[in-house]
Amino acid sequence: MGFRDKMSHRAQDLVGRSKEAAGVVSGNKRLRAKGLVTQAKAKTRSSISKVRDGLWKLEKELRRGR
Repeated sequence: MGFRDKMSHRAQDLVGRSKEAAGVVSGNKRLRAKGLVTQAKAKTRSSISKVRDGLWKLEKELRRGR
């Protein structure tokens, strides 16, 4: 996962946390839920990137071993 991807995922997570906090403070359940969804998206994308990178490294190792 590149630096740009990491920062993008972290920024999205922070946006989600901000929305969640704003929803809690204002009592707006919908805004809080949107914040939680945004955080979940960021974590999912980050996990997918990590798996993709792991598979890429594994493929690279396997090709080297041939």
